[in-house]
Amino acid sequence: MNAPSFLAGRTVILTRTAEDASGWARHLERSGAHTVVLPCIEVDVFRDARTAARLGAALEEARWLLLASPRGVEAVAGLVGSVPTGVKIAVVGPATARRAEEVLAPPSLIAPGGNAHSMGESLAERLGSQITTVAAAVARGGRTDAVDILRRRGHTVTTVEVYATRPHPPKDPPDDLRHLDRPLIFLASPSAARGLVQRARLPPTAQVITIGPTTTAAARELGLAVTAEASGRSLEDLVAAAARTR
Repeated sequence: MNAPSFLAGRTVILTRTAEDASGWARHLERSGAHTVVLPCIEVDVFRDARTAARLGAALEEARWLLLASPRGVEAVAGLVGSVPTGVKIAVVGPATARRAEEVLAPPSLIAPGGNAHSMGESLAERLGSQITTVAAAVARGGRTDAVDILRRRGHTVTTVEVYATRPHPPKDPPDDLRHLDRPLIFLASPSAARGLVQRARLPPTAQVITIGPTTTAAARELGLAVTAEASGRSLEDLVAAAARTR
């Protein structure tokens, strides 16, 4: 991605984990943005034998596996190593697709809308009247759009929680970012929104850009003034939303 020139000289605060934010930071800095990696979530990837057994059993019965994030891909790989022959993989977007191809297998379906709802609708359309069994590797407390869509169409879906995210705990004293001039803050989840308010003091000029209506609602409930909402879940979508705030 070549970020637009309007980012040159702007400060962008990235609130994902340090590992997840690093790639975004490199892309943004190529266009002259100054990035601040401020991890506002913590991730627990499950590695216990019980979860591995549940996932393995679900995959033995399934014809499709739903994966909604690169983190979910990595969790599945760590738990079961590989996907049984004959199980096709559906993913939410290009980043998840790349990770699936690296550590599991090339996906058979990439949601055109870049979100779980699109993944569910696309798979349901592809299956048509054919009723099948699906395993979904999900985040604890995450969105259930794809699962709900497929169940309404009569498919059998087994969900297995393979990781969990939680907000960064309150920090005392908090990080003081009030000296920054009109920073852009990219929020990719409700947990990140809560983690942000628990660990940092923000300038009143901050422009908060969110991924999707769920994150927007959570941010506003926490007192954050949302400037724009991205139409998809990629960095490109966040940058496009930020461009509308100029």
